[in-house]
Amino acid sequence: FGSRACQNLLLELGFAAVSMQGLSTVALRCVAVVGIVRLARLGKALAFALLVLQQVWTASSAGAYKYKSYKETLDYFKNLARQYPMLVDTWIAQDVFPEILPTRKPWADCNGVPCETLIVRITNKKTLDGDEATSRPESLFSGALHGNEPAGVLTVTELAGFLCSQYEKGNTEIQRLVDGRITWIMPMTNAHGYAHHTREEQGMDPNRDFAYTQKPSKCMMTQTGRAVNELFRRHLFQFTLTFHSGMRALTYEWGSNNHLRNGKSTESPDDRAFNEVGEQLGNVAGRAWYPFGKINDVVYAVDGGMEDWSYGAGWEASPYPIT
Repeated sequence: FGSRACQNLLLELGFAAVSMQGLSTVALRCVAVVGIVRLARLGKALAFALLVLQQVWTASSAGAYKYKSYKETLDYFKNLARQYPMLVDTWIAQDVFPEILPTRKPWADCNGVPCETLIVRITNKKTLDGDEATSRPESLFSGALHGNEPAGVLTVTELAGFLCSQYEKGNTEIQRLVDGRITWIMPMTNAHGYAHHTREEQGMDPNRDFAYTQKPSKCMMTQTGRAVNELFRRHLFQFTLTFHSGMRALTYEWGSNNHLRNGKSTESPDDRAFNEVGEQLGNVAGRAWYPFGKINDVVYAVDGGMEDWSYGAGWEASPYPIT
C-alpha cells in the first residue's frame, strides 16, 4: 500500500494510537493478512480468521515505530484483560505450570524484574462451559521464539487488541470467531531473549530445545520450551502459527533433517492442507512479498525445532525417542 492507503487502513482497523505525524518523511509499508483456515480432516470444519499486521517504518527523524518493551508488553495484556474481562485471560506459565521451575525461585532477570512467560487466552467466556470448554477449536500464536525477532510480538499484540475492539464494536465476523474459537497467544514466548534482545534464552536456542529429532539430554532445557510443552500437553491445537524475523516467507512442515531427501523436503501427511492454507494467506498478503513453501526448502532444516515438534512429535517415531 501507499502511505495514505496504509493510514486509512490502520484507522479503519482501530489503530488510532499509531502516530501518522511526519508522514511525508516516513516511508510506511503495511501488509494486512486476513485468512480463513479450514481443516476438513479434523472431522468438522474449522474456520479461523487470521489477522497479521506488519509495519515497516523507515524514518529520517523520531517518527520510527518503537517496539514495546518486555514490561510494556506485559502491561498491555494486563490492561487488555481488565478492559475486556469476559474475553481475555492472562497467566504466567511459571505459576500455572510450577513443574517447569521446580526451585520456584526467579530464574532470570528481565529488565529489572524476574522473567515471566506470559500466556493469553481470548474467547467468549460466557459461553465457555460444559462440552463447549473441551470441544471449542483452539489455535496458538507464538510471537517470539527467538528473542531478537520482535516482529511477531508486535503482530500478535495488535491481533489481540483487534479481536477485542472489533468484538466490542459489533463486527459480526469477529464475534463469530471469538464466540466459537479459542485463541491462545504467547506474545513473548522467549521472555528472557526478548527482554535482552538476544536470540537465545540464557545461551540456549529454544528452537533446538524440543523433543523432535533431538537427543534427550538436549531437550526441554529452557523455560521457553517447557512452557510451550505444558500448554501442548493440555490442549489440542488445530492450528499453530509461529513468527520469526530476518527474512520474508510463509512456510510449513517439514523443517527437520530427517525429512530431507537429496536436499529437498519430503511431504507431510497434511501437505495438501498446509499448501491450501498457505496459498490463501499468500494470495492476500502478496505472493511476491512472501516466498512460500516447506521450511526445509525455503529456510533450512533444524533438529529440536518447535514447528515440526508441535506437528509431528505426538505421532511420528523419533530417532531419539523420549520415554
